[in-house]
Amino acid sequence: MENTFLKELAEKVFAENQPDLHHVTVVFPNRRAGLFFQRYLSNIIEKPIWAPEVVTLEEFILKRSPLQPADPLTLIFELYRAFNEYREVPEPFERFYFWGEMLVKDFEDLDRYLVDPEKLFISVKNQKELDEAFYFLDEEDRKTIQSFWSSFLPDASPSQYSFLKTWEILSPVYVNYTKGLVDKGFAYTGLIYRQVVADLEAGNIVDEQGRKLIFAGFNALTAAEEAVIKHYVKKHQAEIHWDFDQYYFEDRKQEAGMFFREYARDPVLGKSFPEEPPSMFSNEEKKISVTGVSLEVGQAKAVGEYLQQLIAAGNFDPEKTVVVLPKEHMLFPLLNSLPAEIKKLNVTMGYPLKETPLNGLLESILQIQATVRVEQDFFESFYYQPVMEVLSHPYVAQAFPELTDKLIQDIRKSNKVMIAREELQGHITLFDIIFERRKSNIDLCEYMVESLKTLYACMGEVVGLEREYLFHFYQIFERLKEILSLHNDSVDIHTFIKLFRQVTRTVKIPFRGEPLEGLQIMGVLETRNLDFENVILLSMNEGNLPAESKGGSFIPYNIRKAFGMPTFEQQDAIYAYLFYRLIQRADVIRMYCNTTPEFGLSGEVSRFVRQLQQETSFEITTNVLANRSVLSEAKTITIDKDLQVMRILEGYLEGGRYRFSPSALNTYLDCKLRFYFRYVAKIYAPDEVNEEMDAAMFGNILHRAMEVLYENLTKKRKPPIVNIGDFFTLRSSVEGAIRVAFKDYYHLPENRKLVLEGRNLVMFEVMKDFIAKVLDQDELYAPFEVIALEGGSRQGYKLDFPLASGQKVGLKGIIDRIDRKEGQVRVIDYKSGKDERVIGAVDAFFDRESKKRNKAAMQTFYYAMLYFNKHGDAEPVKPGIFNMRELFRPDFDESLIENGEALTDVRSYMENFKKQLGDLLEEIYDASDPFTQTEDQDKCKWCDYNGICRRS
Repeated sequence: MENTFLKELAEKVFAENQPDLHHVTVVFPNRRAGLFFQRYLSNIIEKPIWAPEVVTLEEFILKRSPLQPADPLTLIFELYRAFNEYREVPEPFERFYFWGEMLVKDFEDLDRYLVDPEKLFISVKNQKELDEAFYFLDEEDRKTIQSFWSSFLPDASPSQYSFLKTWEILSPVYVNYTKGLVDKGFAYTGLIYRQVVADLEAGNIVDEQGRKLIFAGFNALTAAEEAVIKHYVKKHQAEIHWDFDQYYFEDRKQEAGMFFREYARDPVLGKSFPEEPPSMFSNEEKKISVTGVSLEVGQAKAVGEYLQQLIAAGNFDPEKTVVVLPKEHMLFPLLNSLPAEIKKLNVTMGYPLKETPLNGLLESILQIQATVRVEQDFFESFYYQPVMEVLSHPYVAQAFPELTDKLIQDIRKSNKVMIAREELQGHITLFDIIFERRKSNIDLCEYMVESLKTLYACMGEVVGLEREYLFHFYQIFERLKEILSLHNDSVDIHTFIKLFRQVTRTVKIPFRGEPLEGLQIMGVLETRNLDFENVILLSMNEGNLPAESKGGSFIPYNIRKAFGMPTFEQQDAIYAYLFYRLIQRADVIRMYCNTTPEFGLSGEVSRFVRQLQQETSFEITTNVLANRSVLSEAKTITIDKDLQVMRILEGYLEGGRYRFSPSALNTYLDCKLRFYFRYVAKIYAPDEVNEEMDAAMFGNILHRAMEVLYENLTKKRKPPIVNIGDFFTLRSSVEGAIRVAFKDYYHLPENRKLVLEGRNLVMFEVMKDFIAKVLDQDELYAPFEVIALEGGSRQGYKLDFPLASGQKVGLKGIIDRIDRKEGQVRVIDYKSGKDERVIGAVDAFFDRESKKRNKAAMQTFYYAMLYFNKHGDAEPVKPGIFNMRELFRPDFDESLIENGEALTDVRSYMENFKKQLGDLLEEIYDASDPFTQTEDQDKCKWCDYNGICRRS
């Protein structure tokens, strides 16, 4: 590449205008093009002279208006004011905001394209009115509009009628809105453009005489921009220099040349086109390659490797190289992938504030305020999710590691869905500020500013970029406070959060640096008019380049098209031009695309790549970077019982710290390796807060509720007899017992009111029905004596089981209920699952190969053994299961069934049960018998450790 567009322009401007360069104004589409133009001009100039004025077109137009551009929040609030003046019932701001934002954008387009608002917003109720209103359109355009409105006529639904009523008032709303803005001295950019055009046509703008105007590098002009340029061409003999190429200009199929072909036909603009269009695209020898890489980070890494290769080969000239990022969030992955040898770089694109780590933290802090719950006017608690997000955020967790870890573990272990304010405050100043309820949004803004200041102080050494984050967010909250103060703080917390998100979505952090030195990293729009020898394009996938059409509109596509307003065709043409213009003078073009259509990413290569392959004679090399990852077969895991393992197992022997529960023994029978992970290696599944009830949670709360119910009744009775007459009291106490159980489960203090929501409320009702059925059965069984509840709140149930070696293994059990009637003892287990009551031989309880092994029955036998150990075997013991699935049957019986008969006494089974249990325990303590995986992989589906074993 010998010359660039801006270099050629600089040479021409210098040659034609020296020594009067200071009387020249050069207008570019963006500031970046002007900087490069000035550099090329300075290389030509050999002695000090006054430089020409270099401005952007926006600066050029705004300079000619007394109005100041307003920020998006001001525009939304002003539109809301204007809109409600024409509403019988004021629209709530939270409902208005999002489509109001869309309406502001439509007004912007309407004015930028100089559309007559009255004609655009005219009410359409019948075909005659439509024809009269749009008499100025040709037949094709009129049919286009009619085809849209026909769906609303003649019988409109209520929603269509409401839409038509809204459409009717848009014209007066527009007039009121724009007048209100102008009266206050500010406006949106489109309105300023429209007024400047009107003032130019009316002769109200007097420009400096003798200045030469040059408009350079433009492509897709709005109607207002086109009118301004035409005015200065006709009235001031302004020059226009187009940056285009014959390749896409003369080929009508090439969308990249669409706008140039229109301008070439214009009686004013057409005169500025050269007789012979420049031809660089096809004449240049180009090396083009397309590389497919998995995911976005992979592309950034691949670019880093490519640049490293150029540096190693001595072929890297940073000033002649550009990396173009169609997706802004690719910036940091790219920066982290650049070779260390690249000391200078210039980032022209701003980084979205919403992508910063601090934004996530601030959103979580705002959500804390949105989810605060106030009880009895003084007790405040916060929903666990935003609290956990704040505590685990790197900025907070790294500043206070011990405190945050302690609080997180406590929340998880205690399953705290709502966390009391007192538990979070009193530790550090930052938490005292964050975990305090704010009663107004203005107060909330001040609170967020105070949080930022305190966070800044807590973070210690803050790097420049993080300091920039803090400064921008500080500005945002100050601006929100100012706007809300002007409008009486009329939005709720949820709308405030949406406003905050909207603002952060539009704000970008500018990167400061030397724009003309080092490797250039740019967004697509920033590349206008710039030429580089070495072009690197990332994210060359459909939806990225060309970018997807975003944002809705009140103005349907057909009407936009009929009135000359922008549609997706124009957007595609703009991106096509930017792509072809970027590579038209380049020597080496490397494009990278994603090959993995996952995580919301497209795997389809951009149409621009396909067009180059199909429509040009360039040799384009394609390749895919991929590391073949072949998963090795899952290896069988075996854990030998070495000295260390046996030492841990000794902890379960008599006098040790631990005891085996029936669940532990059932785990061993299901899978020896799972037993090892859980009870030997002590690898626990991480605690998680569970706000909605699952089967385990249901069982825990149910057991506690039954314990509370009977304990409150019998705690002062000696003996603790339950009589038939007690069941009225018991039934009236069910809800209270369940609430106590819920509060115990969620670790709520006594003075807290329990609020049940969602599935928990449903489960509350299900639990009431289940307990009611249990009470029905108990009433039929009454009177009976309650011996123990929940494993012996009155008595403990433990056993040191002897082995042949003389050692004793510690066993324990939590029995839901033990009762007695007429010399018959029952061991009751409440079950919420699908447990069967039918049993076979006792040996089958310990048969790990059997898919029908009855774990629940084995557990009740185990409990009976513990009972006999504590109380002796003088009385018969009957095991029973209150199974939810069967409890609602009219013929319900809690008895275990053997050979079709109810099992009423387990004493005759105990000897065999103990023998089988002893054999099992001997096996556990057999040092020659390793811990191995189960052969039945169906048992692995819901295992906490299947990731270790690599079994699904």
